[in-house]
Amino acid sequence: MTRQPKSTADSASTEELKLPRGGKLDQQMRSEYAAEVNQSDGWDVSGWTQWAVTGRVLPERCDVNFGPIQSQGIGAGGRFRLRLQVQMSLLSATCQCEKTDTSIFEIAEMVEGAATFPVDYIAFRNRAAYVTILDQCINIQTGVSSLIPVYEPLFEPADVGLCFDVQADRSMIFMPWKEASVFEFPTALHDLAQAIEYPRRTFEYCRMAVEVIRRHFDPPEIKDHKRRQSAGELSMCAALKVTRDAITSLDAVAARSRHGDLVFSMNWERRKRAMELAWELVARFECHLQGKSNEQMKLLDLKVGP
Repeated sequence: MTRQPKSTADSASTEELKLPRGGKLDQQMRSEYAAEVNQSDGWDVSGWTQWAVTGRVLPERCDVNFGPIQSQGIGAGGRFRLRLQVQMSLLSATCQCEKTDTSIFEIAEMVEGAATFPVDYIAFRNRAAYVTILDQCINIQTGVSSLIPVYEPLFEPADVGLCFDVQADRSMIFMPWKEASVFEFPTALHDLAQAIEYPRRTFEYCRMAVEVIRRHFDPPEIKDHKRRQSAGELSMCAALKVTRDAITSLDAVAARSRHGDLVFSMNWERRKRAMELAWELVARFECHLQGKSNEQMKLLDLKVGP
């Protein structure tokens, strides 16, 4: 019998299956990243944009001091090189970026990434909890100064059927004290705050927020742990109109972080999708606690990634 040649679609599908995914993708990207950064001494930075960043390590009385240190890497804004120091908890950094239209958020991510280890290590030795806050970013070439926002740019366009309401410029917000008495709600809010504070753990904290909400829907009459969790997840998905595929997609990435792996294939778009999924789910949970109907909610089916 004569063999029929594979179709182009079949070949493309086979090639796609061969592409590294999950931990293998992380390992490949980590090797490629290390190889590129090892060549940083040869980078031509003459045409790169230059920025000056200021900030603080809080609380003010912690008196953190280190540096100056030099760091280089590759982030959402392409290759970068920066010099950083902290004196009496006041942070100053100069940053050179390959990308000409680097955003304030990308610059902040570079500086925060470089400051995280020394600040955390000093906090570790002092048995304390310190927080790095960046205040101002100045374009050295143009002299233009910009304040660095404390929020992440999520849900920028208005979307009918989403419960999360962006109020990034407001602090006088009505407090849902009644809903706060349901312990899963304030716990989930805290997890979301940590997802922003610790970018390397974003997926894990977003998943923790989803997990604690699911706990609210677990049927107590089911004694078997796995069966109770599965039933609770189904009940949560129905009540909050979210697909199990979206939850599974987030869990697949978060599991690697939870088991000690650095999710090296993480990028801003995947991190943004994870946060959008978690923020919207928590907003819908608040609506659920307030007794609001889910009829106007659109089906939430955000995929975090492979």
